[in-house]
Amino acid sequence: MDLAVFGHTRTGVDLQREFTRRRLASFLAPGGPWEIKDISSSGFRLHAPMSIATEVRLSTLVAIDRCGQNAWVMGIVRRMRRISSAYAEIGLQLIANSVVAADLVEQRKPREDDYTVDREPTAGGGRRLRGLFLSYSRRVGEPVVQSLIIAQADYHSGRRYTLHTADFTRVIRYGRLLEQQAERVWTVIEPLEPAATATGAPPAP
Repeated sequence: MDLAVFGHTRTGVDLQREFTRRRLASFLAPGGPWEIKDISSSGFRLHAPMSIATEVRLSTLVAIDRCGQNAWVMGIVRRMRRISSAYAEIGLQLIANSVVAADLVEQRKPREDDYTVDREPTAGGGRRLRGLFLSYSRRVGEPVVQSLIIAQADYHSGRRYTLHTADFTRVIRYGRLLEQQAERVWTVIEPLEPAATATGAPPAP
């Protein structure tokens, strides 16, 4: 009996995982895995191969997938030193216990040419932006700080945005500026309206 298999049915979860693997493959460090030497509530001490440590700079964003953990964490490179001909030590400040992709739609005031549905004005949306939504708590039980990393060109203090993630939607504006680099901005967010949950509740602000 001859049997030929041309494919298999995949669920949405499978497709999302495959998409994530492809995205990560384009950013994974080519020098191999980094070794975590020490962990504290504020960050990590890691050893990285010199073959890629020379490409890392201070203030570089680093996302970490720890074996056995279900969530990615994110940190910023704060210090570096060479410890041998093969390895460098990297000090990473932890800035997020969880990281998710986010879409932001700039809110704008209704215009005269906006149409209505059943006499209700449509929710006019402005420019669409992409960013990283971060949640950070130093210890279990402490308040969660929510922040965004966005492109430098997309930062406009005081403007209102609708923030969309896979789990919730809420109206926010940029809050206190935490760090500003040539290409990116890291800012706290201020929720302006109660969240409208889609598939789950957002972390407590």
